[in-house]
Amino acid sequence: MADEFGLSAIGQIAIPITDLDRSTEFYEKQLGMKFLFQVPGQFSFFDNGGVMLTLPEGTPSEVRQSSITKSKDSRMQQRS
Repeated sequence: MADEFGLSAIGQIAIPITDLDRSTEFYEKQLGMKFLFQVPGQFSFFDNGGVMLTLPEGTPSEVRQSSITKSKDSRMQQRS
């Protein structure tokens, strides 16, 4: 029998943005999200109650689409 896939939680969400510094400041200062770190000119990362929010700089068509999910047995899985 094949392994049964079951999604139990989302581990990461990416929202493409066009101005990294301005967006980072907005998510941290205005929305109160916990800032984790930034890769200058590329990404900012935030923690939202155990779900990582990634802000990649670029338009949606420029940003590689992928997702990271947690399976029922808590394994992290990346899908492109």
